[in-house]
Amino acid sequence: MKHSVLIGAALLLAAGAWAAGSGEEAASGTPLDFVIFEWGPRDVHEEDGVVAALSAHFGIDLTVERILAREYNQALETRIAAGDVPDLFRLRNNNIYATLRDDGVLVNWSELAGELNLPHVKKWLQSEGIEGYSEGGVFYRLPSRKGPSKTAIMIRSDWLEQLGLDMPQDYDEFRAVLQAFVDAQPDGAGTTGITGYTTWGHWEHVLTGFTGMNNWGKVNGRWVYEKTTEQYRDGLRYLAGLYADGLMDREAFILDETQAKAKLVSGQAGAFIIMNDREPPLNTAIKERMGEAHLAFLIPPPAGPAGRFRPESPGFSGYMLIMNTKSDERIATGGRIMDYFHSADGQQLLTFGVEGVHWNEQNGRKVFTELHERDIIPTLGHMLNMTADYSTIHDTFEGQQYDNYLASLEYGVFDPVQTLASETSQRVFTNIDEFRGEWFVAFVTGEKSLDDDWDDYLALMERAGLPELTEEVNDYLAALGM
Repeated sequence: MKHSVLIGAALLLAAGAWAAGSGEEAASGTPLDFVIFEWGPRDVHEEDGVVAALSAHFGIDLTVERILAREYNQALETRIAAGDVPDLFRLRNNNIYATLRDDGVLVNWSELAGELNLPHVKKWLQSEGIEGYSEGGVFYRLPSRKGPSKTAIMIRSDWLEQLGLDMPQDYDEFRAVLQAFVDAQPDGAGTTGITGYTTWGHWEHVLTGFTGMNNWGKVNGRWVYEKTTEQYRDGLRYLAGLYADGLMDREAFILDETQAKAKLVSGQAGAFIIMNDREPPLNTAIKERMGEAHLAFLIPPPAGPAGRFRPESPGFSGYMLIMNTKSDERIATGGRIMDYFHSADGQQLLTFGVEGVHWNEQNGRKVFTELHERDIIPTLGHMLNMTADYSTIHDTFEGQQYDNYLASLEYGVFDPVQTLASETSQRVFTNIDEFRGEWFVAFVTGEKSLDDDWDDYLALMERAGLPELTEEVNDYLAALGM
């Protein structure tokens, strides 16, 4: 379903309503009720200390609304169409961005930084690598930098020790380990091999070892779409084999993150595809439930036919937008908030929280409180840190998480197409996304045959406009010298 017409019409209707509402707030003398909307791994607590500090700092009543990443784009489109537009919102979907940009309803960050004298935003817009997010030198979006995403496979290392197994070094050995887990049933819990969540995204972590690509890769000097290559089909065969033999959770494609974690923590699964920041709470939970149980990252990642690779997100992840349908007061507040987030004081707050609330200094080191665990996410900082430069946080953690970060640098494969927001990409990716996950699940579960139905899948990709998009991607990357 395409939403661009719906969004464009709703934006025009919403503009007057937002402007009219701002005057009433100013006249009432009450603090401005300001909303930031983004995705993230957990909800922001109603008494969150960072949000309270920011509300006091800016003299506003700040609310941070959050939703799961996989539900975010649809939820945002629905809100925009209904006129319930957040004051600041985070975005990664280039289709939505292109629609809003072309409708002329986005604030020009370049102008705003000059008009309000936002020194940290000005400096950020001149930082290395950010130029690709401008439109002819004008920024309508403010990117955040994250560095590698550090996705990895975690495994029950205590089971490996119990069964006398070594860490698997390739995907054949990984399959053998999963088979050993299923055969041994170490916790007697009807154990499957590996679980996960979402329809397909995290499972493609495995496929990078088969393709050596992340969405786009170069073959014989030309960029091709990974999901149409024979190597990708080989990776799907591998996953389909795990699924058919009971080594992959049969419910993996219908679970949410909480349900998948519960299976791992209860001993119903021996491995899990996971983000770096989930490791500390998961290991805490599994030890509390099962004593000596322990999870470890697979470092280095298992080697596939293409080598030791795993997909990583781009160096920049998401960007903040303000719509010019907002009142001047709201736009100015949003600009000042983002300027603070890019300052040294702002980064300190978003990374560690509030001194005396989330941490105290002892002998020159930060000692964290119980509220730190509630409000601050390990290896990420506060949820709002995703709106700025949270790549610097890698120096603040240690142990498995740091080892996994280093593995990201060594083995990570990045999608080379980060900022393409053309009409072609908007249309084609919308078409592809309507069926790509569906076919992935169908191939892995055996509903579709990788032998008999593969040509139908390729034909569907072609009808969706992939050849046209491929030409544009090759021109785009050539212009970048790639």
